[in-house]
Amino acid sequence: MRRNATLGLLLLLSGSLLVPGCAYRSAVKGKQFKLPKRFAQPASDASQPLSGRWWQAFEQPKLNQLMQQAFAESLSLKIARARAKQARAQLMAARAGWWPSVQAQVSAGRRKMLLSSQFQFTTNSVALSVAASYEFDIWGKQRFASESAERLAAASQEEIRAAYVSLAAELAEAYFAIGAARAQLELVDRTIESRERQLDLVKGRYRAGVANAVEVYQAEGNVAAARADREAVEQRIKLAEHALALLVGRFPGEIETGQLNNLPTQVKQVTHGVPSDLLMQRPDLRAGYFRIFAADAAVGAAFAAHFPSLMISGDVGHSFTPTGLVWSMLGGLTAPLFQGGRIRAKYLQNKAQLDESLANFDGLLRRAVKEVEDALVSGRAQEQRVKFLEAQAEAAENALRLATEQYQQGLLTYLTVLTTEQAAFAAKTQLINGRRELISSRIQLARAIGGDWVDRELNARTNKGQK
Repeated sequence: MRRNATLGLLLLLSGSLLVPGCAYRSAVKGKQFKLPKRFAQPASDASQPLSGRWWQAFEQPKLNQLMQQAFAESLSLKIARARAKQARAQLMAARAGWWPSVQAQVSAGRRKMLLSSQFQFTTNSVALSVAASYEFDIWGKQRFASESAERLAAASQEEIRAAYVSLAAELAEAYFAIGAARAQLELVDRTIESRERQLDLVKGRYRAGVANAVEVYQAEGNVAAARADREAVEQRIKLAEHALALLVGRFPGEIETGQLNNLPTQVKQVTHGVPSDLLMQRPDLRAGYFRIFAADAAVGAAFAAHFPSLMISGDVGHSFTPTGLVWSMLGGLTAPLFQGGRIRAKYLQNKAQLDESLANFDGLLRRAVKEVEDALVSGRAQEQRVKFLEAQAEAAENALRLATEQYQQGLLTYLTVLTTEQAAFAAKTQLINGRRELISSRIQLARAIGGDWVDRELNARTNKGQK
Protein backbone atom coordinates (compact mmCIF):
# COMPACT_ATOMS: atom_id res chain seq x y z
CA MET A 1 0.00 0.00 0.00
CA ARG A 2 2.76 2.43 0.93
CA ARG A 3 4.59 1.58 -2.29
CA ASN A 4 1.47 2.18 -4.41
CA ALA A 5 0.80 5.51 -2.73
CA THR A 6 4.35 6.67 -3.44
CA LEU A 7 4.06 5.59 -7.07
CA GLY A 8 0.75 7.41 -7.44
CA LEU A 9 2.26 10.61 -6.05
CA LEU A 10 5.15 10.43 -8.49
CA LEU A 11 2.79 9.87 -11.42
CA LEU A 12 0.68 12.86 -10.40
CA LEU A 13 3.77 15.04 -10.14
CA SER A 14 5.10 13.86 -13.49
CA GLY A 15 1.76 14.51 -15.13
CA SER A 16 1.69 18.02 -13.72
CA LEU A 17 5.10 18.78 -15.11
CA LEU A 18 4.24 17.44 -18.56
CA VAL A 19 1.26 19.66 -19.34
CA PRO A 20 2.77 22.72 -21.05
CA GLY A 21 -0.56 23.48 -22.69
CA CYS A 22 -1.86 24.59 -19.29
CA ALA A 23 0.71 27.41 -19.06
CA TYR A 24 -0.66 30.95 -19.51
CA ARG A 25 0.18 32.68 -22.76
CA SER A 26 0.36 36.48 -22.79
CA ALA A 27 -2.69 38.19 -24.25
CA VAL A 28 -0.85 41.42 -25.11
CA LYS A 29 2.71 40.49 -26.06
CA GLY A 30 3.29 41.63 -29.63
CA LYS A 31 0.07 43.65 -29.70
CA GLN A 32 0.13 46.65 -32.04
CA PHE A 33 -1.54 49.92 -31.06
CA LYS A 34 -2.99 52.05 -33.82
CA LEU A 35 -1.72 55.60 -34.32
CA PRO A 36 -2.20 58.02 -37.22
CA LYS A 37 0.78 58.36 -39.56
CA ARG A 38 0.89 62.12 -39.17
CA PHE A 39 -0.77 64.95 -37.33
CA ALA A 40 -3.60 66.69 -39.14
CA GLN A 41 -2.17 70.11 -38.28
CA PRO A 42 1.25 71.01 -39.73
CA ALA A 43 3.91 72.75 -37.72
CA SER A 44 4.16 76.51 -37.74
CA ASP A 45 6.73 78.18 -39.95
CA ALA A 46 8.25 79.60 -36.77
CA SER A 47 8.64 76.20 -35.10
CA GLN A 48 11.87 75.07 -33.48
CA PRO A 49 13.06 71.67 -32.20
CA LEU A 50 11.97 70.67 -28.70
CA SER A 51 15.29 70.16 -26.99
CA GLY A 52 16.16 70.41 -23.33
CA ARG A 53 14.21 72.60 -20.93
CA TRP A 54 11.61 74.17 -23.22
CA TRP A 55 10.66 76.97 -20.80
CA GLN A 56 14.10 78.51 -21.23
CA ALA A 57 12.99 79.60 -24.72
CA PHE A 58 10.87 82.29 -23.01
CA GLU A 59 14.10 83.88 -21.71
CA GLN A 60 12.73 84.44 -18.21
CA PRO A 61 15.49 83.94 -15.59
CA LYS A 62 12.95 84.06 -12.75
CA LEU A 63 10.88 81.34 -14.39
CA ASN A 64 14.02 79.18 -14.71
CA GLN A 65 14.76 79.73 -11.02
CA LEU A 66 11.20 78.85 -9.97
CA MET A 67 11.34 75.67 -12.05
CA GLN A 68 14.44 74.43 -10.24
CA GLN A 69 12.93 75.35 -6.90
CA ALA A 70 9.72 73.48 -7.76
CA PHE A 71 11.62 70.39 -8.91
CA ALA A 72 13.32 70.29 -5.51
CA GLU A 73 10.35 71.10 -3.27
CA SER A 74 7.08 70.39 -5.10
CA LEU A 75 4.66 68.26 -3.11
CA SER A 76 3.35 66.56 -6.26
CA LEU A 77 6.85 65.28 -7.04
CA LYS A 78 7.34 64.15 -3.45
CA ILE A 79 4.08 62.20 -3.65
CA ALA A 80 5.14 60.59 -6.96
CA ARG A 81 8.52 59.64 -5.50
CA ALA A 82 6.87 58.12 -2.42
CA ARG A 83 4.57 56.05 -4.62
CA ALA A 84 7.57 54.83 -6.59
CA LYS A 85 9.23 53.73 -3.34
CA GLN A 86 6.09 51.82 -2.43
CA ALA A 87 6.14 50.07 -5.82
CA ARG A 88 9.81 49.14 -5.39
CA ALA A 89 9.05 47.72 -1.94
CA GLN A 90 6.20 45.67 -3.42
CA LEU A 91 8.61 44.38 -6.05
CA MET A 92 11.03 43.29 -3.33
CA ALA A 93 8.20 41.47 -1.58
CA ALA A 94 7.15 39.76 -4.82
CA ARG A 95 10.69 38.63 -5.60
CA ALA A 96 11.04 37.17 -2.11
CA GLY A 97 8.89 34.26 -3.27
CA TRP A 98 11.75 33.00 -5.41
CA TRP A 99 13.70 32.15 -2.26
CA PRO A 100 13.15 29.54 0.45
CA SER A 101 11.49 30.61 3.65
CA VAL A 102 13.83 29.97 6.58
CA GLN A 103 13.05 30.54 10.23
CA ALA A 104 14.60 29.64 13.57
CA GLN A 105 12.65 28.24 16.49
CA VAL A 106 13.45 27.67 20.14
CA SER A 107 11.03 25.57 22.18
CA ALA A 108 10.94 24.53 25.83
CA GLY A 109 8.39 22.49 27.73
CA ARG A 110 7.60 20.46 30.78
CA ARG A 111 5.46 17.33 30.69
CA LYS A 112 4.05 15.21 33.51
CA MET A 113 2.53 11.75 33.07
CA LEU A 114 0.38 10.06 35.72
CA LEU A 115 0.29 6.29 35.18
CA SER A 116 -1.18 5.59 38.60
CA SER A 117 -1.21 7.11 42.05
CA GLN A 118 2.23 5.65 42.65
CA PHE A 119 3.87 6.06 39.25
CA GLN A 120 4.43 9.60 37.95
CA PHE A 121 6.91 10.85 35.34
CA THR A 122 7.99 14.45 34.78
CA THR A 123 10.10 15.35 31.75
CA ASN A 124 11.61 18.63 30.57
CA SER A 125 12.38 19.37 26.93
CA VAL A 126 14.48 22.07 25.26
CA ALA A 127 15.10 22.19 21.52
CA LEU A 128 16.64 24.55 18.98
CA SER A 129 15.79 24.12 15.29
CA VAL A 130 15.92 25.78 11.90
CA ALA A 131 13.01 25.17 9.49
CA ALA A 132 12.90 25.89 5.77
CA SER A 133 10.25 25.57 3.10
CA TYR A 134 10.20 26.16 -0.65
CA GLU A 135 7.45 26.13 -3.26
CA PHE A 136 8.43 25.12 -6.81
CA ASP A 137 7.13 27.55 -9.40
CA ILE A 138 5.80 24.90 -11.79
CA TRP A 139 3.07 26.97 -13.41
CA GLY A 140 4.76 30.36 -13.26
CA LYS A 141 2.63 31.78 -10.47
CA GLN A 142 5.64 33.32 -8.76
CA ARG A 143 7.19 34.37 -12.06
CA PHE A 144 4.03 36.17 -13.14
CA ALA A 145 3.61 37.84 -9.75
CA SER A 146 7.19 39.12 -9.88
CA GLU A 147 6.76 40.31 -13.47
CA SER A 148 3.57 42.18 -12.56
CA ALA A 149 5.30 43.93 -9.64
CA GLU A 150 8.28 44.75 -11.85
CA ARG A 151 6.03 46.38 -14.47
CA LEU A 152 4.18 48.35 -11.81
CA ALA A 153 7.49 49.60 -10.41
CA ALA A 154 8.54 50.69 -13.91
CA ALA A 155 5.18 52.44 -14.34
CA SER A 156 5.67 54.32 -11.07
CA GLN A 157 9.05 55.59 -12.31
CA GLU A 158 7.39 56.88 -15.45
CA GLU A 159 4.74 58.56 -13.32
CA ILE A 160 7.52 60.55 -11.63
CA ARG A 161 8.51 61.77 -15.08
CA ALA A 162 4.87 62.53 -15.89
CA ALA A 163 4.65 64.58 -12.69
CA TYR A 164 7.66 66.62 -13.86
CA VAL A 165 5.99 67.28 -17.22
CA SER A 166 2.73 68.40 -15.60
CA LEU A 167 4.48 70.51 -12.99
CA ALA A 168 6.59 72.35 -15.56
CA ALA A 169 3.53 73.20 -17.66
CA GLU A 170 1.41 74.27 -14.68
CA LEU A 171 4.20 76.40 -13.27
CA ALA A 172 4.81 78.16 -16.59
CA GLU A 173 1.06 78.77 -16.95
CA ALA A 174 0.88 80.26 -13.44
CA TYR A 175 3.97 82.43 -14.03
CA PHE A 176 2.61 83.96 -17.22
CA ALA A 177 -0.85 84.31 -15.68
CA ILE A 178 0.76 86.61 -13.13
CA GLY A 179 2.57 88.47 -15.91
CA ALA A 180 -0.67 88.92 -17.85
CA ALA A 181 -2.47 90.19 -14.74
CA ARG A 182 0.32 92.68 -14.05
CA ALA A 183 0.17 93.87 -17.65
CA GLN A 184 -3.56 94.33 -17.19
CA LEU A 185 -2.89 96.26 -13.97
CA GLU A 186 -0.57 98.64 -15.79
CA LEU A 187 -3.23 99.13 -18.47
CA VAL A 188 -5.83 99.89 -15.78
CA ASP A 189 -3.48 102.38 -14.11
CA ARG A 190 -2.89 104.17 -17.40
CA THR A 191 -6.63 104.13 -18.03
CA ILE A 192 -7.33 105.65 -14.61
CA GLU A 193 -4.86 108.46 -15.36
CA SER A 194 -6.46 109.01 -18.77
CA ARG A 195 -9.98 109.06 -17.35
CA GLU A 196 -8.96 111.43 -14.58
CA ARG A 197 -7.59 113.83 -17.23
CA GLN A 198 -10.86 113.46 -19.11
CA LEU A 199 -12.76 114.25 -15.90
CA ASP A 200 -10.70 117.39 -15.41
CA LEU A 201 -11.38 118.35 -19.02
CA VAL A 202 -15.13 117.78 -18.65
CA LYS A 203 -15.26 119.77 -15.40
CA GLY A 204 -13.41 122.64 -17.07
CA ARG A 205 -15.86 122.65 -19.95
CA TYR A 206 -18.74 122.44 -17.46
CA ARG A 207 -17.46 125.48 -15.59
CA ALA A 208 -17.11 127.24 -18.94
CA GLY A 209 -20.74 126.45 -19.68
CA VAL A 210 -20.07 124.29 -22.75
CA ALA A 211 -20.72 120.91 -21.04
CA ASN A 212 -23.62 119.73 -18.95
CA ALA A 213 -23.77 117.95 -15.59
CA VAL A 214 -24.59 114.61 -17.22
CA GLU A 215 -21.17 114.57 -18.87
CA VAL A 216 -19.52 115.26 -15.50
CA TYR A 217 -21.37 112.34 -13.91
CA GLN A 218 -20.44 110.10 -16.83
CA ALA A 219 -16.77 111.01 -16.47
CA GLU A 220 -16.85 110.44 -12.72
CA GLY A 221 -18.51 107.05 -13.21
CA ASN A 222 -15.90 106.15 -15.78
CA VAL A 223 -13.09 106.85 -13.28
CA ALA A 224 -14.85 104.83 -10.56
CA ALA A 225 -15.32 101.89 -12.93
CA ALA A 226 -11.59 101.87 -13.73
CA ARG A 227 -10.71 101.93 -10.03
CA ALA A 228 -13.08 99.02 -9.43
CA ASP A 229 -11.34 97.13 -12.26
CA ARG A 230 -8.04 97.77 -10.53
CA GLU A 231 -9.23 96.06 -7.34
CA ALA A 232 -10.35 93.01 -9.32
CA VAL A 233 -7.01 92.78 -11.15
CA GLU A 234 -5.04 93.08 -7.91
CA GLN A 235 -7.12 90.25 -6.49
CA ARG A 236 -6.36 88.13 -9.57
CA ILE A 237 -2.64 88.75 -9.13
CA LYS A 238 -2.71 87.68 -5.49
CA LEU A 239 -4.65 84.51 -6.25
CA ALA A 240 -2.25 83.64 -9.09
CA GLU A 241 0.73 84.20 -6.78
CA HIS A 242 -0.85 81.87 -4.20
CA ALA A 243 -1.28 79.19 -6.88
CA LEU A 244 2.34 79.59 -7.94
CA ALA A 245 3.54 79.24 -4.34
CA LEU A 246 1.58 76.00 -3.98
CA LEU A 247 3.17 74.57 -7.13
CA VAL A 248 6.62 75.37 -5.77
CA GLY A 249 5.74 73.70 -2.47
CA ARG A 250 5.57 76.84 -0.34
CA PHE A 251 2.95 78.81 1.55
CA PRO A 252 1.57 82.03 -0.04
CA GLY A 253 3.96 84.92 0.45
CA GLU A 254 7.04 82.73 0.91
CA ILE A 255 8.40 83.08 -2.63
CA GLU A 256 9.30 85.91 -4.97
CA THR A 257 7.31 85.66 -8.20
CA GLY A 258 9.47 88.06 -10.23
CA GLN A 259 8.66 91.38 -11.84
CA LEU A 260 7.24 90.26 -15.17
CA ASN A 261 4.60 92.83 -16.18
CA ASN A 262 4.58 92.50 -19.94
CA LEU A 263 4.13 89.35 -21.98
CA PRO A 264 6.54 88.35 -24.78
CA THR A 265 5.34 89.50 -28.19
CA GLN A 266 7.17 86.77 -30.13
CA VAL A 267 6.76 83.15 -29.05
CA LYS A 268 8.12 80.34 -31.20
CA GLN A 269 6.33 77.02 -31.58
CA VAL A 270 8.12 73.76 -30.84
CA THR A 271 8.36 71.03 -33.47
CA HIS A 272 5.90 68.22 -32.77
CA GLY A 273 7.28 65.42 -34.99
CA VAL A 274 5.03 62.45 -35.81
CA PRO A 275 2.45 60.67 -33.60
CA SER A 276 4.63 57.60 -32.99
CA ASP A 277 7.16 59.89 -31.26
CA LEU A 278 4.67 60.31 -28.42
CA LEU A 279 5.24 56.71 -27.32
CA MET A 280 8.88 57.54 -26.63
CA GLN A 281 8.49 61.11 -25.38
CA ARG A 282 5.42 60.98 -23.12
CA PRO A 283 6.01 59.31 -19.74
CA ASP A 284 2.28 58.92 -19.04
CA LEU A 285 1.99 56.75 -22.16
CA ARG A 286 4.99 54.68 -21.12
CA ALA A 287 3.46 54.26 -17.66
CA GLY A 288 0.19 53.11 -19.20
CA TYR A 289 2.08 50.67 -21.41
CA PHE A 290 3.83 49.13 -18.39
CA ARG A 291 0.52 48.84 -16.57
CA ILE A 292 -0.89 46.79 -19.45
CA PHE A 293 1.85 44.19 -19.04
CA ALA A 294 1.50 44.31 -15.25
CA ALA A 295 -2.19 43.48 -15.63
CA ASP A 296 -1.36 40.76 -18.15
CA ALA A 297 1.12 39.16 -15.74
CA ALA A 298 -1.47 39.35 -12.94
CA VAL A 299 -3.83 37.35 -15.17
CA GLY A 300 -1.06 34.75 -15.58
CA ALA A 301 -0.61 34.50 -11.81
CA ALA A 302 -4.37 34.07 -11.30
CA PHE A 303 -4.45 31.42 -14.05
CA ALA A 304 -1.62 29.48 -12.40
CA ALA A 305 -3.56 29.40 -9.13
CA HIS A 306 -5.89 26.79 -10.72
CA PHE A 307 -3.13 24.15 -10.66
CA PRO A 308 -1.39 22.12 -7.94
CA SER A 309 1.41 23.56 -5.81
CA LEU A 310 4.49 21.50 -5.01
CA MET A 311 6.22 22.39 -1.77
CA ILE A 312 9.11 20.87 0.11
CA SER A 313 9.89 21.66 3.72
CA GLY A 314 12.27 20.45 6.37
CA ASP A 315 13.85 21.29 9.65
CA VAL A 316 16.98 20.40 11.55
CA GLY A 317 17.74 21.04 15.17
CA HIS A 318 19.16 19.88 18.42
CA SER A 319 17.23 18.61 21.40
CA PHE A 320 18.91 19.10 24.75
CA THR A 321 16.65 16.72 26.68
CA PRO A 322 17.29 14.08 25.55
CA THR A 323 20.42 15.22 23.77
CA GLY A 324 20.54 14.50 20.08
CA LEU A 325 20.11 15.70 16.50
CA VAL A 326 16.55 16.02 15.24
CA TRP A 327 15.59 16.50 11.60
CA SER A 328 12.70 15.97 9.26
CA MET A 329 11.81 16.51 5.59
CA LEU A 330 8.42 16.65 3.91
CA GLY A 331 7.23 17.14 0.36
CA GLY A 332 3.67 17.82 -0.60
CA LEU A 333 1.50 18.41 -3.64
CA THR A 334 -1.56 20.53 -2.97
CA ALA A 335 -4.30 20.84 -5.55
CA PRO A 336 -7.38 23.09 -5.24
CA LEU A 337 -10.50 20.96 -5.51
CA PHE A 338 -13.24 23.28 -4.31
CA GLN A 339 -12.91 26.94 -3.38
CA GLY A 340 -16.46 28.10 -3.92
CA GLY A 341 -15.43 29.82 -7.19
CA ARG A 342 -12.86 32.10 -5.50
CA ILE A 343 -9.96 31.18 -7.81
CA ARG A 344 -12.11 31.46 -10.92
CA ALA A 345 -13.50 34.79 -9.76
CA LYS A 346 -9.99 36.18 -9.17
CA TYR A 347 -8.95 35.07 -12.65
CA LEU A 348 -11.99 36.72 -14.25
CA GLN A 349 -11.42 39.88 -12.23
CA ASN A 350 -7.81 40.14 -13.40
CA LYS A 351 -8.86 39.56 -17.00
CA ALA A 352 -11.38 42.39 -16.70
CA GLN A 353 -8.67 44.61 -15.22
CA LEU A 354 -6.47 43.78 -18.22
CA ASP A 355 -9.30 44.79 -20.56
CA GLU A 356 -9.62 48.03 -18.58
CA SER A 357 -5.88 48.70 -18.86
CA LEU A 358 -6.00 48.15 -22.63
CA ALA A 359 -8.97 50.50 -22.99
CA ASN A 360 -7.28 53.08 -20.76
CA PHE A 361 -4.13 52.95 -22.87
CA ASP A 362 -6.08 53.33 -26.10
CA GLY A 363 -7.76 56.32 -24.50
CA LEU A 364 -4.38 57.74 -23.47
CA LEU A 365 -3.12 57.42 -27.04
CA ARG A 366 -6.12 59.21 -28.45
CA ARG A 367 -5.97 61.95 -25.83
CA ALA A 368 -2.25 62.42 -26.46
CA VAL A 369 -2.81 62.91 -30.19
CA LYS A 370 -5.80 65.17 -29.48
CA GLU A 371 -3.79 67.32 -27.07
CA VAL A 372 -1.09 67.86 -29.70
CA GLU A 373 -3.70 68.63 -32.38
CA ASP A 374 -5.54 71.01 -30.04
CA ALA A 375 -2.34 72.85 -29.15
CA LEU A 376 -1.39 73.15 -32.84
CA VAL A 377 -4.83 74.49 -33.79
CA SER A 378 -4.82 76.91 -30.87
CA GLY A 379 -1.30 78.08 -31.64
CA ARG A 380 -2.03 78.82 -35.28
CA ALA A 381 -5.32 80.53 -34.46
CA GLN A 382 -3.78 82.63 -31.70
CA GLU A 383 -0.89 83.71 -33.92
CA GLN A 384 -3.33 85.19 -36.41
CA ARG A 385 -5.65 86.50 -33.70
CA VAL A 386 -2.83 88.40 -31.96
CA LYS A 387 -1.93 90.12 -35.24
CA PHE A 388 -5.51 91.32 -35.68
CA LEU A 389 -5.77 92.33 -32.04
CA GLU A 390 -2.60 94.40 -32.37
CA ALA A 391 -4.12 96.20 -35.34
CA GLN A 392 -7.39 96.66 -33.46
CA ALA A 393 -5.64 98.07 -30.37
CA GLU A 394 -3.64 100.51 -32.50
CA ALA A 395 -6.75 101.68 -34.37
CA ALA A 396 -8.71 102.07 -31.11
CA GLU A 397 -5.89 104.14 -29.58
CA ASN A 398 -5.82 106.41 -32.65
CA ALA A 399 -9.60 106.78 -32.52
CA LEU A 400 -9.44 107.73 -28.84
CA ARG A 401 -6.78 110.35 -29.50
CA LEU A 402 -8.80 111.94 -32.31
CA ALA A 403 -12.05 111.81 -30.34
CA THR A 404 -10.42 113.53 -27.37
CA GLU A 405 -8.98 116.27 -29.60
CA GLN A 406 -12.32 116.85 -31.32
CA TYR A 407 -14.13 116.94 -27.97
CA GLN A 408 -11.75 119.65 -26.79
CA GLN A 409 -12.66 121.58 -29.94
CA GLY A 410 -16.36 121.12 -29.26
CA LEU A 411 -16.91 118.95 -32.33
CA LEU A 412 -18.02 115.80 -30.47
CA THR A 413 -20.04 114.99 -27.37
CA TYR A 414 -18.43 113.37 -24.36
CA LEU A 415 -20.53 110.27 -24.94
CA THR A 416 -18.53 109.65 -28.11
CA VAL A 417 -15.27 110.05 -26.21
CA LEU A 418 -16.53 107.74 -23.49
CA THR A 419 -17.54 105.06 -25.97
CA THR A 420 -14.25 105.35 -27.84
CA GLU A 421 -12.22 105.16 -24.65
CA GLN A 422 -14.04 102.06 -23.47
CA ALA A 423 -13.48 100.45 -26.86
CA ALA A 424 -9.75 101.20 -26.63
CA PHE A 425 -9.57 99.71 -23.15
CA ALA A 426 -11.38 96.57 -24.30
CA ALA A 427 -9.11 96.20 -27.35
CA LYS A 428 -5.95 96.45 -25.26
CA THR A 429 -7.37 93.96 -22.74
CA GLN A 430 -8.14 91.52 -25.56
CA LEU A 431 -4.59 91.92 -26.84
CA ILE A 432 -3.15 91.02 -23.43
CA ASN A 433 -5.46 87.99 -23.24
CA GLY A 434 -4.59 86.99 -26.81
CA ARG A 435 -0.87 87.04 -26.08
CA ARG A 436 -1.51 85.09 -22.89
CA GLU A 437 -3.48 82.44 -24.81
CA LEU A 438 -0.75 82.21 -27.45
CA ILE A 439 1.83 81.50 -24.73
CA SER A 440 -0.57 78.97 -23.19
CA SER A 441 -0.90 77.13 -26.51
CA ARG A 442 2.90 76.85 -26.72
CA ILE A 443 3.08 75.54 -23.16
CA GLN A 444 0.35 73.00 -23.80
CA LEU A 445 2.07 71.80 -26.96
CA ALA A 446 5.30 71.27 -25.01
CA ARG A 447 3.31 69.40 -22.37
CA ALA A 448 1.52 67.27 -24.97
CA ILE A 449 4.79 66.27 -26.64
CA GLY A 450 6.65 65.44 -23.43
CA GLY A 451 10.26 65.43 -24.56
CA ASP A 452 13.48 64.01 -23.14
CA TRP A 453 14.26 66.91 -20.82
CA VAL A 454 12.87 65.02 -17.80
CA ASP A 455 15.62 62.39 -18.01
CA ARG A 456 18.22 65.14 -18.15
CA GLU A 457 16.63 66.81 -15.15
CA LEU A 458 16.56 63.57 -13.16
CA ASN A 459 20.18 62.83 -14.08
CA ALA A 460 21.23 66.33 -13.07
CA ARG A 461 19.50 65.99 -9.70
CA THR A 462 21.01 62.52 -9.17
CA ASN A 463 24.47 63.92 -9.81
CA LYS A 464 23.76 66.56 -7.15
CA GLY A 465 22.86 63.82 -4.68
CA GLN A 466 19.11 64.57 -4.76
CA LYS A 467 16.52 61.86 -5.22
